[in-house]
Amino acid sequence: MNTYLGIVWGLLALGSSLPALADMQLVAPDGRTVLLKDDGSWRYEDGKTASGANAKDDKAAQVEQATLALESKTPFGPNCRIALTMTNRLPYEIVQIVPYFSAMRANGVMHQSLGLGFQNVRPTDSKTRVVEFTGIACEDIARIQVVGGDRCEMGELTKFSPDKGQCLARIKVMPSDVLTFEK
Repeated sequence: MNTYLGIVWGLLALGSSLPALADMQLVAPDGRTVLLKDDGSWRYEDGKTASGANAKDDKAAQVEQATLALESKTPFGPNCRIALTMTNRLPYEIVQIVPYFSAMRANGVMHQSLGLGFQNVRPTDSKTRVVEFTGIACEDIARIQVVGGDRCEMGELTKFSPDKGQCLARIKVMPSDVLTFEK
């Protein structure tokens, strides 16, 4: 009889621990502990998702963003070179995105819009690219505005995704000390 009770208690203990074995804990690059659930969801051990929202909040609030920063402006003859860095804070690779940047004069008139592609930016990686606005001196540019970029390949989005604005919604434009930089 004691052997039978021991087997029952052992099976109960084993059965209650099986669901816990399906979850996995990892350490994120920022040092926080992440709990990966067997249902495909995840959360930080502090109960928040990467966006800072509570894990139980709706999925829209959990959308993470890559960052885009204006690093420098360099005169180049009658032109102006602008260095931009994209840092991938998304949980998947940015295979390709081509944001468009407009150089705006102080009076609000757009001088020129140019596309600049960022390819193969893996999670936590950064890539710096340079765009050159021709025929305008750096001191004549009042601000740089991100005006487009609906064709991308990242996560579930492809260059054929029908929804406008979804690619840029995943990119956060960082404030710059060099020049006004905004979406």
